[in-house]
Amino acid sequence: MYFILNAVQVVTALEAMCGCTLDVEGVLSDERVSVTVPAGSQHAQHIEAEGYGMPRQGSHARGKLVVVLNVTVPGDLSAEDLEAIRSIAAARGERVAGAKAAEQAEGFFGHRHGRAASAKPKHKK
Repeated sequence: MYFILNAVQVVTALEAMCGCTLDVEGVLSDERVSVTVPAGSQHAQHIEAEGYGMPRQGSHARGKLVVVLNVTVPGDLSAEDLEAIRSIAAARGERVAGAKAAEQAEGFFGHRHGRAASAKPKHKK
């Protein structure tokens, strides 16, 4: 039987996207555990640190420390930061407020058009 301890850790969306290393408080007094968050991590993702969980009674064995990611979006980005993120998002075809119209000119079925897709279908007579 494993003794699992869950710890919630807040990371920013940028840290989750790029990856980072967290210094998490361990179970034992003054214990710190280094946990690697892989690039592309998602909200509520679990990252396990084997051997850092709750100690088993009458044994030296320990369970897992499970770090649960709480991904948050920074609310204090500068105008330059936002423009850089919008540029990346627009290049990926994401729907982004404030991006240049030409960068978001995705039409029906993901085809690029120089104009918005027409709402009226064309029929042959």
